[in-house]
Amino acid sequence: MKLTNSITLIILLALLVGCGGGSESSSQVPENNESNTQTAATTESSGNTETNETPDTTQLVAPQSFDFRVDKDVRILLADLPQTNGVINIYHGTDFYDEQNDVYYPDGKTLLTSWRPKQTQQINVSFNKNWQGLLIEWLPQTGFEKEQYIFFSASQINEELLLSINAE
Repeated sequence: MKLTNSITLIILLALLVGCGGGSESSSQVPENNESNTQTAATTESSGNTETNETPDTTQLVAPQSFDFRVDKDVRILLADLPQTNGVINIYHGTDFYDEQNDVYYPDGKTLLTSWRPKQTQQINVSFNKNWQGLLIEWLPQTGFEKEQYIFFSASQINEELLLSINAE
């Protein structure tokens, strides 16, 4: 009997504490009306009153040419290619610039694609306008030629790039 009374008392106390006293709080949710949707800032300077209102999205106007896309398609064409087999790697980032030899070296993490030019003479790449440019790397499969690096800055990239790799 003592056990059931103590359990009942504990449950009753838990309910009273958990539910609270039932008093009304002073915080109320404001009604959604016209004055709350438009923010107005009023400043007074030398007797003049100026009001700035936040524009509604229906008031925003963009030019017809505006586009959120930051990429464009670039076609890379081969004009000249050595007779030996090799691979062309295309990167969008550089890791190192050798000032003495005026050569950019690629950042391996920015590899876009690899291409065997003996199979096809062109390749299409999507270029992001936020990239610094495209770096073309020629890797011959023989030891008789040197690897070559050609860097195109973002301002040089159009819809087509003409690529010439000469045997050295």
